[in-house]
Amino acid sequence: MKLKTITTGLIAVALVAATALPSSAATSKVQIVGGPLKTLTFAGDNIRLTVKGLPKKTGVYVRECVATAKRPTAAQCNGNGVWITPSFPGGVYPTDGTVGKPNTDFSLPVVGAFGTNDCSISKCVIFVQRDHLGPTDKSLDTSVKISFAAKVATPEATGAAATTPVAIGPDVLTSTIGTATLGDAPTAINASVDQTIVVKTLSGVTPTIVALPGGNCVITGTTIAAGWSGYCVVQATSAGNASYTKVSKVYPLSVAK
Repeated sequence: MKLKTITTGLIAVALVAATALPSSAATSKVQIVGGPLKTLTFAGDNIRLTVKGLPKKTGVYVRECVATAKRPTAAQCNGNGVWITPSFPGGVYPTDGTVGKPNTDFSLPVVGAFGTNDCSISKCVIFVQRDHLGPTDKSLDTSVKISFAAKVATPEATGAAATTPVAIGPDVLTSTIGTATLGDAPTAINASVDQTIVVKTLSGVTPTIVALPGGNCVITGTTIAAGWSGYCVVQATSAGNASYTKVSKVYPLSVAK
């Protein structure tokens, strides 16, 4: 009788431990440390984070996304994310906050609504996934929940006097080269022919397009010229306007002759 009681107790403890384990921890050793994570300002806020537990020479993207049963799609994530990488092309990291290092504090901008997603309707998370050097690798996928304070009612809804409009979220960029839509996975281009990149913004703002240091291409306006085979990383940035906040997107290109 005593042995049965002890065994039952051990099973109960095991079940409690299994229930308390975050779902992301069961498949990934990556940790997202920092905050705040609750009662964030709906119109826009910043979270100080550190990504720990990454394998050596491995990078990830950190973004605000809608909580989903599977890895969220690009449309379910806020484009204003941060690329965490231990080795940036050329060794010179951008200073605009779009790229950071593992085990080092960085700032992630978040907002209560982005694209067609609303965190007051859907649950939102900070999501980590392998970067473009391993787009199919899901072993590092992990997330942490975030929540926002209540929306502030618009003047039209309350009958109050009109005020300066508040941005509804980050701008949305859609980028293409020919018929290929650019994204997290490397897009193949031919180095023998100059390429034209087209970046459209939801805000209507004309974006800035640059080639990040260390790659083998040069961008003049919207023309990409690559001299030899290898890689190129393009960054498109919208400065935003009264309706949309600033956003930057990084697009890896695989260059071959």
